[in-house]
Amino acid sequence: MKLPRRKTKLASKPWITKGILKSIKAQKRLFRRKIKHHKNVEYLQTYKKYNNIKEKSCTISKISQKVKGIFRKRGKLLMVKTNIPPLATSTNASNPLDTVNMSNILNVCFVEIGPTLASSIPPTALVPHTSGASVMHSFFLSPVLPEDVVLQINLLNPSKSSDTYDFPVSSLKISRNVIAPYLANLYNLCITDSVFPTRLKLAKVIPVYKSGDKTQPSKYRPMSLLSHFSKIFEKLVSTNLLSFLAQNSILCPQQFGFRQGLSTSLALLKLQVHILEQILKNYLHVLYSGP
Repeated sequence: MKLPRRKTKLASKPWITKGILKSIKAQKRLFRRKIKHHKNVEYLQTYKKYNNIKEKSCTISKISQKVKGIFRKRGKLLMVKTNIPPLATSTNASNPLDTVNMSNILNVCFVEIGPTLASSIPPTALVPHTSGASVMHSFFLSPVLPEDVVLQINLLNPSKSSDTYDFPVSSLKISRNVIAPYLANLYNLCITDSVFPTRLKLAKVIPVYKSGDKTQPSKYRPMSLLSHFSKIFEKLVSTNLLSFLAQNSILCPQQFGFRQGLSTSLALLKLQVHILEQILKNYLHVLYSGP
């Protein structure tokens, strides 16, 4: 089936969002008003300013689309399981192809990632922003209901890999109504006894190749497969905790990462809108990033 000309044109330009389409329509209305009242200087200035904002928005959208394409390509990473070549190490291993030895080499590399990155962050005297308001209420975890467990099982992505114990999500979804009461009882016992089961703390770590020399352990990143039951329990606790933080306005309004409905992309968009608003007011803004 042949697509209309307009849809074909939009398909070739994926960076044109609904917001940009509305901006283009608004720009055309301002242009027609400018032509109709060609002697009105105010209409001319309004059209020029809006046109500049629209062009900048289009440029940002094009760049964003290119970045998404890059990450989409980078996302197709090679899962490395058994075909890892002999890894370079400072110690003279008796058998470089020994899977246990290779696992230990990668384990040492993965464990040192956090401290290495932390040591590279320069110290700062800046004080983190807080809401300033003291919280008079105490935090308590609500009892887990079978309906809560069923809800979290339904939210699990069936296309994801199996968990630490090779238990597929599909089996969990099929039996959710049967096992939900038992899981709810176990989770409530964990809460009342303040215990997180040791078996739920285990993860299957898979080295994923990034780029560069495959014999260098630093060219792999760890991907941890957690237990599905651990994910459900953590999500139940997280839901209670985030609800408490939101009700008492504890989180900083400028925190966009790891919050539902917010993202770092939205933070950049908010900054963009703020800059464009100041430009319309003829204010000059200078962005400075410290060393």
